[in-house]
Amino acid sequence: MIFYNKPLDDLSIELLNLINSVSDFESLTLNDIQERTWINHPQKIYNRLEKLIKDKYITEDYQVLRMPEENKVFFPFYWWAQCWNDWAKVIEEYPRERIEIDLDKNNLTNKNYKNYFLTRAKWKSMEPEIKTWENLLIEYNPNFSWEWYKYLIKHNEKAKIKKIKKINWKYILHSLNQDYPDLEVKEWEDFEIIWIVKKFPIEI
Repeated sequence: MIFYNKPLDDLSIELLNLINSVSDFESLTLNDIQERTWINHPQKIYNRLEKLIKDKYITEDYQVLRMPEENKVFFPFYWWAQCWNDWAKVIEEYPRERIEIDLDKNNLTNKNYKNYFLTRAKWKSMEPEIKTWENLLIEYNPNFSWEWYKYLIKHNEKAKIKKIKKINWKYILHSLNQDYPDLEVKEWEDFEIIWIVKKFPIEI
């Protein structure tokens, strides 16, 4: 699982301010940049420039596109998490894209979202609470209490959104929609609980 949603650090902001303040940033040498900022190593400069380009703060020729806003964070976005039993797996090594989320608009107050990502619900088994097409904020967290949360789980190489019950040492995948029966996890099946559905829907 790859997470990219760290906010800009102070050195990145300092570098962005420098780019914004000079008319021809490309003419500066690495020594020039080190002298004008607190960045003390060329590789750190390259890494931050790459992140600024990836996050669309600057163009590849170092033109400033925008300045950072404190209330916005980039989240990696992984495609569909199924709410039933026959959709393709969603969690791969790399996210499909990264999406900028307004924290205030979504009533998110925590500024540290290092272990969070977005996905989208598919099918109707978790209705009425989670509707198909809704965007969900997911936390990567191996520590869980199955009675209290809804989870994005891995079951037989597929990502599913379920509540978890534990009955006689067996895990039961529970759907909120009564039209969908519970699923018992068999001993030989691939099963993992490491993602918690933290907030939904998320406005993009």
